[in-house]
Amino acid sequence: MSEPVKDYTKCRKIFDADATAHKDAGLILKYIGREKNKGSTIFFIFDVIELAIAKAFISAPDAKEQAARSGVLGGDYHFLESADVYQGA
Repeated sequence: MSEPVKDYTKCRKIFDADATAHKDAGLILKYIGREKNKGSTIFFIFDVIELAIAKAFISAPDAKEQAARSGVLGGDYHFLESADVYQGA
């Protein structure tokens, strides 16, 4: 997931306060980082326990309101499967 934000510090405080809600939705945070040239774009990688619950969580009206309060300007969500890093190596 990547999200451009108005203010990283404000967004991060709100995001961190939602850790229990993320866990309850089956989202286990594995990585969080900021784009080097644009510190206002945040990247999150979660393990997803149950895809349907995770999708419902991120599309819920509460999640959209929380994103607006934290200054999120947009975002992309992608659900990935593991793949071999190198094949035939």
